[in-house]
Amino acid sequence: MARTMQTARKSTGFRNHREYETSQESLFRIYEKDKTRSIAVNGSDDLKIQPDLVKLFFEISEVSQDVTNAIELTLQKLGAVRDKIVALGVANDCIFSDSITVNNAESMSDDEEEEEEDVNGEKSESSHEATVVCRVQLEGETAALFGKVMFAMSSLGVQCHQAPLYESTELTAHRNESRENAIRNAKEKASRMVDALNNESLQLGKPISIIDTHVNVDDDADESFVGNFFTYWSRRGTKRKRTHITQRAESKSKSSQPTLTRLDLSGEAQARMDELFVVPPIIIRSFVQVVFEIEEV
Repeated sequence: MARTMQTARKSTGFRNHREYETSQESLFRIYEKDKTRSIAVNGSDDLKIQPDLVKLFFEISEVSQDVTNAIELTLQKLGAVRDKIVALGVANDCIFSDSITVNNAESMSDDEEEEEEDVNGEKSESSHEATVVCRVQLEGETAALFGKVMFAMSSLGVQCHQAPLYESTELTAHRNESRENAIRNAKEKASRMVDALNNESLQLGKPISIIDTHVNVDDDADESFVGNFFTYWSRRGTKRKRTHITQRAESKSKSSQPTLTRLDLSGEAQARMDELFVVPPIIIRSFVQVVFEIEEV
């Protein structure tokens, strides 16, 4: 994914550890060159930081037998969603929607290609589903509105299009901090290993080599997101079948109002909205290899 800043996903360009020189290879190389006794250790660090930039993706769609009507209903629903988000304190210029798609709403899986017949024995009329993705960016102070926005969209029956993106505007500084922690970890390991020899004539010396293997930025948003699976199967059959049955049972006149669902959630759920939807921390994982000289006292 092309981004203007580093995102909280597994770092691109990641290389396997084996592509780097191993600790044993480093020791042999150094000893052959300088005849220096040394110790090679791996240092690591997991730094957790709180994101100050959250990107949300909501899917808004409507179904109608008329293409134009499907688009109009979807845009009305989009307007209602945007108004709701703005009312929570999110600036209008932090809400984006720049495209709309229309698909045949009767598309089904390969084993469901047979045409359905309505209750009168007639072939079902083709319906169209218009879909737009509304992107919301919460940055700085508005990142604290995450719970309220997610709760509001849930209460309207709007689902996520994909897992949220969690980022930090200070990610480079945090990466450097994690590297420093990894080097300290390596030094502590080496010192304890030398001290464990119980040889007072030996001590840990200066570093000879430092290899920065990689810095991996990660969160578990993708692993915990089930929306894509649900959306896939609902579109392939169940959801659309139910939609057609409802539409055919009603009159064939065009609907003038979007079906914006309003779930009647309990007062307890509303009071705990900030606890129910919580922004997870970003984890910055650093790994370094350091070779220290073993000195004689």
